[in-house]
Amino acid sequence: MTASPRTYALVKAFGANVVEVLAWPREQIGAVGVALTAAGYEWTPAGMNEDSGVAAALLIFNEQDFGPGDLAPYVDALAEAGIHTFGYELFHDHEFSDFDAWSRVGRIPSSDPSAPVFTKVFPGDEEWSTAHVALLGDAAVLDKMWEHVSAEADTADKAQGPGGTCSVMMHYERDDVVERIWHIADVAVREGVDLHHPW
Repeated sequence: MTASPRTYALVKAFGANVVEVLAWPREQIGAVGVALTAAGYEWTPAGMNEDSGVAAALLIFNEQDFGPGDLAPYVDALAEAGIHTFGYELFHDHEFSDFDAWSRVGRIPSSDPSAPVFTKVFPGDEEWSTAHVALLGDAAVLDKMWEHVSAEADTADKAQGPGGTCSVMMHYERDDVVERIWHIADVAVREGVDLHHPW
C-alpha cells in the first residue's frame, strides 16, 4: 500500500530499545502501520483514543539496545512506501550544550513547506517548574518556527546537520512554564504550520 504524499511520519528513539512512530495527519497512523507491516516489522499501538479508535503512536520493540544509525531501516522503509518520513536519534555531545540534541537518521526527505512540526516535551521535574521542548521536522519549517519561538524560551539551541536545521530545542526555567510552552502552538497557528503536539 502506498500512502498519500500528504502523509507524514516521525521515527525516533523512545528509550534504549524502542522505536516510536508518529503520523500526521494523526488518522494516517493506520497507513503507516500497514507500510511497516509490509516491510516486515511488528509494532504495537499505543495511546489508543477511545472515541476515534486511532492510536497516538506505534511502538517497535527490539531485543537489544539501538546503536547509532540503527533506526535508519525503519525510516527508509516508510520513505519507500511513499510516506514523507523524518527520522531522529539522540545525539550526545555536550561540548557546546548541557542538553542532548536530536540528529537526523535514515533517508532525508526533500524539503516540503507544508510539512508539520513534531514536538517532544520533557518536563524537568514533577512540578513542571522547568521543561524542555524539541521541535522536529522539515529544515525550512523549523527555521521559520525558530525565528519566533526561540525568543520566548529562556535558552534555545538549533542543531545543524545534513539538509540544514535538524532540530530545535528550547528550555524553559522560569515560572508559568506550561503557559509559555503554549506560545509554540500560537506561533504555529499564526505561521500556518501544522503542529503535532502532546498537549
